[in-house]
Amino acid sequence: MFKDWEVPLGFKRISVALVLVSLLAACSTVKKTALAPESKQKIKTVAVFETPEPQEYFLNPGQLPGGAALYAFGALGGLVLGGIEANRMQNATSEFMAAIKPTQPDVARHWNENVLSHLLAKGYQATVLPPMTKSESKDTEVCGSVAGKYDAVLFTGISTGYAETSSVAPRVVASVRLLAGDCQQTYFEETFLYAAQPLGSLTHLPSDVQFTFPTRAALIADPLKAKEALRSGLGEIAKKAASAL
Repeated sequence: MFKDWEVPLGFKRISVALVLVSLLAACSTVKKTALAPESKQKIKTVAVFETPEPQEYFLNPGQLPGGAALYAFGALGGLVLGGIEANRMQNATSEFMAAIKPTQPDVARHWNENVLSHLLAKGYQATVLPPMTKSESKDTEVCGSVAGKYDAVLFTGISTGYAETSSVAPRVVASVRLLAGDCQQTYFEETFLYAAQPLGSLTHLPSDVQFTFPTRAALIADPLKAKEALRSGLGEIAKKAASAL
């Protein structure tokens, strides 16, 4: 369906795009941990692991009309529907990618710069570190190089794209997790959604109506506005997340 990305330190491995939103958010509870005042007092220096650019900017075409009827055939029907939906989603994403990629969205750089700017504005001494490699899947492996050097370690993950319902609107997701310097305690954890409508227990930020398109064709025809939407969504999320730190 979509390329995978590693959600660092305790976040389950998930597929980029709507899999995070529609399955994780709509069907289960997303972890949320508020930053306690006593924890915040301990933090002056923060190691910030950069988030890499998503491999794809997704376009969820919405469920195939009548597709849910396949569930009447039990597990086999569900497998058939899953294959159809996966193919439709990949085709829609490929079409969107072909339109938006030439505009060089560079959403990760925009996100990383916003996160760093907000942290510095709040008085933290932040040091930016390169993105983690896929082999760094355990807290101890990641923190081996930073333990004892910082009061806290910040990890984030992003997924950006659009979703079709009665219209076509942005759907931008970012996860933010702040750990103690030794990675043994979670100080803060929250997943944010910039979209037209809320989904599950994600922290919802309503998307700007100027970025909603009436049809997929209209979206594909204006990739520059779509790029602006993805960046704008990440900027709003970074601001919201920083307000809680």
